[in-house]
Amino acid sequence: MSYTVKETDINLGLAIATSECKTLIREICFKYDLKVMCTVKRQDAVDERAFLLVRDGWNPIGEVYARTLRDDDGNHFNEYSFYSHFYEKARGKSVDDKHTLRSKKISSLMTTIKKMKAIPSDAVATTRRHTLQWAENISSFEGKLGLQRKSVSDAGFHASELQAMMEHVLGESPNTNMTATIQDKCKIALDKYKEIDKLNASTREDLSRLFDTAFYVVGANHADVLVVGIARCTNTLSASSRSAYDFEMVKPIKQVENVEEFPELLSVLTMWKIQREGEGKTRNKLLAGILPTNVSEVNKELDLVIDYDYGTTAYHFVWMMTPCSNPS
Repeated sequence: MSYTVKETDINLGLAIATSECKTLIREICFKYDLKVMCTVKRQDAVDERAFLLVRDGWNPIGEVYARTLRDDDGNHFNEYSFYSHFYEKARGKSVDDKHTLRSKKISSLMTTIKKMKAIPSDAVATTRRHTLQWAENISSFEGKLGLQRKSVSDAGFHASELQAMMEHVLGESPNTNMTATIQDKCKIALDKYKEIDKLNASTREDLSRLFDTAFYVVGANHADVLVVGIARCTNTLSASSRSAYDFEMVKPIKQVENVEEFPELLSVLTMWKIQREGEGKTRNKLLAGILPTNVSEVNKELDLVIDYDYGTTAYHFVWMMTPCSNPS
């Protein structure tokens, strides 16, 4: 059984085979159906590295590593650790320590992981932080396309006018209470709301074209791992807010070395790179050599949108989205 996402990754396989925590990796991967994606820097670990465990071949779940310590008699021993941003203890020496379970025995650590539910079984929960970024991308595109929100304050009613209208609607006062001034305001507000509906209908159609059928999701994290998948939004036209967008995968996300197997995507990224170079936007670090950090951008010309999760770990991804014309 291979414990790496990419079975051909000989160097990572060798690192696991020679690691002090190879038994822990084997047991935790088997029990929770996880894989090792890469190593990440961890100064207090043996060889100053931990092994990043992922679900579905790309989604970071936690890290395992070993530390060599000394007991009171000066004898060395190994302590095994599991770090997860999905779990947090009430107390700890640091923020990092609150997210870490430790034990001198692998069997005890495995029992604690299970007892504390440190590895969530809900796949939706573990992908939520990523799909929220996708939703942020669509929301950003909404703003760029000019989607407008309706507001009660836009109508300009005073409280006394609203009271008169409510009394009229509920039949608690004769029609004479609805003055001509209030009726004029109602007509102006209603016309404005209808115009917003008309403008938004066009915007929603553009969003539907971009995100309803299929779009590439291209992600890169601070371990310089590149992943690509194809998704679609199932409720672009009806979502009431950013957090209400729902997604389904057309093609599962997978780790890749580059985007050459996606010619359409490669073309878009190449044009974007040339465009950024022409605008002098080349100072940002590129994760996985492709996606810039600290950049949130909507590019209507290329139908491209990118959002950056402001963190610096392997759990933080930059996500770029652009339409896919042929998802098959």
